[in-house]
Amino acid sequence: MDLGSFEQGAAANPPPRPDAPSLGFPSGGDPLVGLAATTPGAYWFYQLQAELAALFESVNILPSDLSLTQLHDAIVALAGGGLSFESLVSELRMNGVAALGVRSTVVRGDHVHPTDTTRAPLASPTFTGVPAVTGAPPPTGTSTTQIATTAFVTTALAASAGVPAGTVSWFAGSTAPTGWIIANGQSLVRAAWPVLYAVIGTIYGYADATHFNVPDLRGEFVRGLDGGRGVDDSRTLGSRQKGTFIAYDAPTDAGVWGAKASSNSAAGRTQIGCDEIDAADYSGVSFSSLGGASVSTLTGATEGNGGAARPRNVALLPIIKY
Repeated sequence: MDLGSFEQGAAANPPPRPDAPSLGFPSGGDPLVGLAATTPGAYWFYQLQAELAALFESVNILPSDLSLTQLHDAIVALAGGGLSFESLVSELRMNGVAALGVRSTVVRGDHVHPTDTTRAPLASPTFTGVPAVTGAPPPTGTSTTQIATTAFVTTALAASAGVPAGTVSWFAGSTAPTGWIIANGQSLVRAAWPVLYAVIGTIYGYADATHFNVPDLRGEFVRGLDGGRGVDDSRTLGSRQKGTFIAYDAPTDAGVWGAKASSNSAAGRTQIGCDEIDAADYSGVSFSSLGGASVSTLTGATEGNGGAARPRNVALLPIIKY
């Protein structure tokens, strides 16, 4: 089938198509009417050779006059090699490269294997086993019809619906739920709690260079950080503030005792736990001092008694996310 397969008379260039080709089907002619038998001609043989060569090349077979089975091999390859569907598919490559002589595309349609009834048609496939993919999941926020992996779902939940480490909350149960610990000032190893440590660091104290403390919120009210507003000046994140000392009437004493700062200054107000007060916030209110004796310390039955403002409250478990 190559250029060296002819006995004699071969030309260097293909023959031209006849100017007036005889159209129709071959015949033996009719001498009675002077009709000559059909003559194939050089172009007909060239056309046949070219068609066969194209067939061989379409399945990666190099035309050669040394093989007499190339036509058979080409037909078998185009027909799938006479193999079962699974055998053919096993020779295919998802990157489009197939084994030599094996067709690289298969049209399955809604194929259902004739003997394996556990496989669903492509219109409604069902996976078996544990399907897995390689590579990093797509970026969070991707919105497509592709199947999501567990890695993608975990990342998406942590970024959108998850609670960030360091979040403080109140829990009605007696033990912290999964992902949380009690905010009781406990000391933790930094290497064992890297996410929480990265958020709060040593703001709430530390035992040594390998530990850090969580905030201790037991029995405490939480107040918003002033952050330069001027309502609760000079506060830092995580700092503790004592309660305000107020008038107290001891059960064994008829008097009402009050506390007085040593000086009417910011330092004096700090001594008894007072915040800065703006009288304009209390329009229509008259201020007056308590009557009665003035003493510098409480004595007798009232020794050590005092008070701090405390509203009605309910005790819940303080927890922090890690």
